[in-house]
Amino acid sequence: MIRKIFAIGAVFSLAIISCVGLAIAADPYVVGYQTDVTGPGNVNYAPQGEGFRLYMQALNARGGINGHPVKMIYEDDKSSPARSGAIAKKFILEDKVLLIAGLSFSHSHPPVYEQAKKYKVPVIVPFSSPAAMFAPAENDAEYIFSIGPVMSTKFHFHGYGEAIVLSKLFKKGTTVASMSYATPGGRTLSTWGANWAEKRGFKVVYHEDIPPGTVDVSSWAQQVAKINPDVLMASWGGEIVVPMLVALEKLGWNGAVLCGNFINTEDFLKAMKLLIEPKKNVYLFSEITLPPNFAEKSVPVYKKMQEAMKKYGHKYVLSARHASGWLTAMVVEAALKKAGWPATRASVLDALEKTNLNTEGLEGGPIIYTKTDHRGSSYIRCYRWDPDKKLMIDALGWIKMEPAKIAKGSN
Repeated sequence: MIRKIFAIGAVFSLAIISCVGLAIAADPYVVGYQTDVTGPGNVNYAPQGEGFRLYMQALNARGGINGHPVKMIYEDDKSSPARSGAIAKKFILEDKVLLIAGLSFSHSHPPVYEQAKKYKVPVIVPFSSPAAMFAPAENDAEYIFSIGPVMSTKFHFHGYGEAIVLSKLFKKGTTVASMSYATPGGRTLSTWGANWAEKRGFKVVYHEDIPPGTVDVSSWAQQVAKINPDVLMASWGGEIVVPMLVALEKLGWNGAVLCGNFINTEDFLKAMKLLIEPKKNVYLFSEITLPPNFAEKSVPVYKKMQEAMKKYGHKYVLSARHASGWLTAMVVEAALKKAGWPATRASVLDALEKTNLNTEGLEGGPIIYTKTDHRGSSYIRCYRWDPDKKLMIDALGWIKMEPAKIAKGSN
């Protein structure tokens, strides 16, 4: 039996938070949320879970959905495939959830998807999914929905996106190192980035991935410094980005860095503070607008997150990872509201496939799902670190990508 820990307020750990501000007599919608809280991916995924939790607490405080609270059951999957599958099965068979949200590193997804397909339970992932969201019936993804990057061999959102950003910021012929996490999704990301960079006229001179949670990155830093690429395309969390940038500076490498938005605000700022020489050529591309404590220009919805943090407590500094969890919760609310009461898994699935959600500027456009598309259009933008303002400033506005067209090689 997976252990549950009851928690209030400041820490998103393993918590069950339900019926906030509502009559206890009202039957709840039951939702399961699993993610990596204490495992190798926690720097990326725990803040997402916190964002989801904050939205749902605020939702329950203002009356819930259709007069019913949302009972949220949280579990720590530690990015473990075996644990993830066991949690999903528990959610489905014991907790009787209407849907599962969250998840963590890509290698932990398949066991959850297997349970979802077997029991016909919708799954909403905020950040990564190895399944192809377009043409879900053809790609074994009938029950999977993604609000963020799609980690598929047919279309890798971040891999393709970083190549687009690269081509808009740098000249053809620029030498590039392509790196990410040594996970199935991470390897696909760096491979896509490398392949599409070469298709766009760049020269990839180094391509190697690093396992999540690596403490000593010196051997990789030495390789990058020795090969001396003009640009390092790197999509890791803070546990690797921070020591890597510091190590590269010590080795005398001063090329440009193009980070994927796996890193949270606090870690990125820590990396910049640890550098001796101010760097003006560090870029971050993101599928989500960055928060006001990080970016010169942001969006008003972050104020709602800040208010929820003050009211319900938080462990992590506000970041785009919170916004990712917040958006996931917005999708859940919209689906449950449309599914009505009492809701069933089938009615929630039907409601999800009719989603047209205003993201309030957090993404480049609305989140739209249909029966034949569980992701829709993707958007990406890019920021540059300004060491004088100590903020991220706009480098590129929103760029729209069409996954299905790209998968067919037409973009």
